[in-house]
Order: sequence, then C-alpha cells, then structure tokens
Amino acid sequence: MYLDKNISSLHKEKLDAKFFQVTFLDGSGFSGYIDLTDRVYFMYCTDIKYCGIEKYDGRHSFLFSIESNFPEKFFASTHSYTNKTREQLLDSCAKCNADNPLVSIKDKRHACARLIQYDGWEIKKDYPWRQIMIDNR
Repeated sequence: MYLDKNISSLHKEKLDAKFFQVTFLDGSGFSGYIDLTDRVYFMYCTDIKYCGIEKYDGRHSFLFSIESNFPEKFFASTHSYTNKTREQLLDSCAKCNADNPLVSIKDKRHACARLIQYDGWEIKKDYPWRQIMIDNR
C-alpha cells in the first residue's frame, strides 16, 4: 500500500480480511480499509485503545477518506460532506448516521471530522461532545 511506506509506525496489523490497524509512535493510530472502488477509509484515533472496525465516535476517533475519483482526493469524513453548511455539519455530528439518518449509532458520527475542518481545525464551544441518540425503530 502506498501509505504504508510513508508512515513511521510502531505496530501494523490486519484486524480481519478487510481491516488493518496502524499504531503511531505517540500512541495514536488508525484503523482502515480499502473498498472495491479503491477509496481508502481510515478512522484516526487519539489513542490506539479507541480504534476499532468502523469506529469513529467524534470524541476519540474520526473518519477520513482518500477518494481518488475526486479532484481534492483527501477528505475529513467523506466527499458527501464537503458542501454542507456548518449548521448541517453540527446537526449531523451531534445526532446523525449517514447509513440511516433516523437511527444514531454511537460509533458512527460521519460529519464530526468535517465539522472540525470547517471550523479551521479548531473545536468550537458548541462542538457536540456527546451524541444525541435517535432510535425510531
């Protein structure tokens, strides 16, 4: 993998047939995978203990992607959040799940990394540290 030779890491491992995990020297890291369209999704974790398969809680772990079929290529979250307003990002980070916007999943807060990027890589006072759970089953 291209990224592998460009990352100084302490430990690398395969989590399953699809996912891999990398631990950095400072104790942070990421888990990730490459999908069938060659998009790379990775969940950066402030501490490796917060990493996991499809885990990006907006507190300790955040979703990023590299999508080669788009001009910008690197995204905080995914390309689908690039044109959202701050209010939409704030709402999505607080309570939304891109897989199903009617039901929240605590470890899938898609918009949080994009919200922080939108705010100039600063975490503002109104950042939703706690997810508002929605359960419309």
